[in-house]
Amino acid sequence: MGYCVSQTGSSFFMKAADQEAALYAVKRWVRTRTKISWVDRDIVLSRGDLAEAFFEFGYVAEVDDDGNIVDIVLDREKWGEERLLFGVIGPWVRVGSYIRYVDEEGAHFQVRWSGGRGVVTEYAEIAWPDDESHAQP
Repeated sequence: MGYCVSQTGSSFFMKAADQEAALYAVKRWVRTRTKISWVDRDIVLSRGDLAEAFFEFGYVAEVDDDGNIVDIVLDREKWGEERLLFGVIGPWVRVGSYIRYVDEEGAHFQVRWSGGRGVVTEYAEIAWPDDESHAQP
């Protein structure tokens, strides 16, 4: 199950030194799942680094010269179990990192890391300047 999304922006960071622990946590989580939407569990379990594992979840990781993951970009159209995955890697993602999306119905939302396993999904509210329902007193 899932629905269509497009990524509209991001600011993501994970230190190279933390990626082995994050990969271990992802593999541990994957082993507990009988099915993950659009993901081949065996491929994830065979991956040797986190960037390769992200690819199986539909994300391309941008890695700098020091091995840090400095961004991840959605490379498919479906949103599946990202919220669960993002919670698993949460302890190693820089607080304040986010990924923004627009869904198939036009709603804008972001996933933001708030520390530990804390992942917050926030929906944007659009207020047009001429919309009196949002006028300031």
